[in-house]
Amino acid sequence: MPTSVDNFLARHKSRLDAPPRELLYASLAPWARYHGFLNTILIRYHQVSGEYIACSRHQQELHSTRGPGSFPLTEEEWREFLLQERRSHGILLEVQSFYLFAKILLDRVAETLALYFRLTKWKESDSAHSQLVSRLDKLVRERQLAVPPSLRSQIADLKHRIVDVRNTDIDHQGIPNLQPAFGYGASDDQVVVRFAVLYPGDLPNADEYLQKQTEPLDDLIRLLEQYIDGMVAMFELNIGQSILAGQ
Repeated sequence: MPTSVDNFLARHKSRLDAPPRELLYASLAPWARYHGFLNTILIRYHQVSGEYIACSRHQQELHSTRGPGSFPLTEEEWREFLLQERRSHGILLEVQSFYLFAKILLDRVAETLALYFRLTKWKESDSAHSQLVSRLDKLVRERQLAVPPSLRSQIADLKHRIVDVRNTDIDHQGIPNLQPAFGYGASDDQVVVRFAVLYPGDLPNADEYLQKQTEPLDDLIRLLEQYIDGMVAMFELNIGQSILAGQ
């Protein structure tokens, strides 16, 4: 977990002892919990990604030595093919899990902000982070809040890169034409999920889906940690208008 959260709690420990401000401490606790979940997912993701990439490269080398044409799989190659299929399922599990828990983390951060500034509770029918995106400008204007320079763009960017991807690309219910595919670059050690389109003529905007893919998870967790640092900085800048004011 970014040290900014622990530092914030340490600086304001005396303010957090009395109710209802102790609720703020309880609201911050899920940040560390879900950040820990994401790091656990990353460990498993890197392991299965490394195995998948090593096997894919070995298969490519094997095929290049055989020359053109088709050849029946040996028994060993067939076993490896089935194992590679299970690895792809493992990659999909970890990638989908990461996006799911990353979205939950973003929602928990937005919920803490609402508590911190005594806002009306977010609607339960929609993502709290998405509601923060739509209400941020009004909140800042009405409360005259100071916002770290990069925080506004981070909030909108993470909605696009995590919330929207999870809701529309990762969880594409009702679109049976879309099937997961997997790719990596020459020097990459992380597999990304792409989309193969079955019967593209039956799917409007099929080309858009072919251009989409998930991002390396290491990049996303860095963005999340930078966002958490920015949110804590906003809490510090506006502590006089928060639930901790006067303590």
